[in-house]
Amino acid sequence: MIIGLPEKTSLQDALDRARDHAPYLGMAMQVLPELTDLLAEDNLDAALDYVRDAGAGAANVRQKLRWENGRWR
Repeated sequence: MIIGLPEKTSLQDALDRARDHAPYLGMAMQVLPELTDLLAEDNLDAALDYVRDAGAGAANVRQKLRWENGRWR
């Protein structure tokens, strides 16, 4: 164990730290509440599916890439 770091941390602890100390991640969590909820529930398989399918339904490649990069609509 590294001094000053917890031996084990939950995913919820990591989400809380990201929200509190990483403005970009905090903003992303507000933009993608469904993904944040999946992560908070420790539903990693569904979270990975959500990210993989981010561009589904896009009208064209440009829109698909924007959606996959998190620049929604």
